[in-house]
Amino acid sequence: MNSWQERVPGPKETSVQGKSTPPGDGHRSGHRKANPDIHWPSGFTPDRADLFVHNEMRIDAQRALVFRHLVEAPRWPNWYPNAQNVRITTPPADRLQWGTRFEFDTFGMHVDATVGEFVRDSRLGWFATGHDFDAYQAWLLVGIPPNATCAVTEKVARGSVAIAMREGDPDRMFNGHELWLEALKKLVQQ
Repeated sequence: MNSWQERVPGPKETSVQGKSTPPGDGHRSGHRKANPDIHWPSGFTPDRADLFVHNEMRIDAQRALVFRHLVEAPRWPNWYPNAQNVRITTPPADRLQWGTRFEFDTFGMHVDATVGEFVRDSRLGWFATGHDFDAYQAWLLVGIPPNATCAVTEKVARGSVAIAMREGDPDRMFNGHELWLEALKKLVQQ
């Protein structure tokens, strides 16, 4: 494991709509806001993206529970309608871990993915490739005392599909990830 994969940040103040707020209190975040605690792999940074999105949400549940549902990828279609036909192609077949290869359909395309960052209960990231599309999706879970989580997800996408999405429907990726967070929140707060 690389040293950047082991570092876990503490809560930081963020600015949402001009106000200083604790992490996770900003329900809808801007498309251009990048969290400085996300670990971007070489070549996949917001400034080099054809499409970049940032979403974050406060979830009233502990990080371990939120993380468990994120790594149980084959179950995503049960609660997140934008992920279908999820299949892990390397053992174990029931959950993501570092190096796991998996595939799924999302945003109307089929993608092959490989987990490139995995820090239990705090970080998950994967590379995804599809027809004329490369992306890196990062998840960062920050604890909010006493028992809440700020769930942050960001995606850098490159290629003609990303450009077409940005130019044709710039909110599509943002809205899809917002739906993911809302569905995750509903699932863990039941």
